[in-house]
Amino acid sequence: MLIKLRKSVADADQEDQRRRIAEVLSSNRSLVVIALEVFPGKVVFWLDHSGVLISVPIDFVEVIVDGSLPRCWRVSTRSGRLFIGPAEIASPDFQVDPTERSQDQENAYVEARKSIFEEAAKVDPEALDVRHILG
Repeated sequence: MLIKLRKSVADADQEDQRRRIAEVLSSNRSLVVIALEVFPGKVVFWLDHSGVLISVPIDFVEVIVDGSLPRCWRVSTRSGRLFIGPAEIASPDFQVDPTERSQDQENAYVEARKSIFEEAAKVDPEALDVRHILG
């Protein structure tokens, strides 16, 4: 699944948050979605930035560029929330920051990320980080 971020949002507080996320990702290209999670009252897309997972609220997404779902995605629950993504990161104790992950968590994440990026590269070889991750 690939998305693009909105250029702006009307709400000032949300715009500050959207701008911070956009600055971290610093790209107008398609972004590869690692997972989706449904929280009470909101949906977030989980994106990868140098191994760190960043949550992006659906309100900040302009368009779903490609809606195909990666083969490794599974539907599960995580702390009572709907989670759609790799089973390797569905656990409630999975750390979004790689410096806090166990070696087993990191190894599983690297494999899941590689698989997702390989599929994304078939759709858009210019998507953010596809060439970097796949080398």
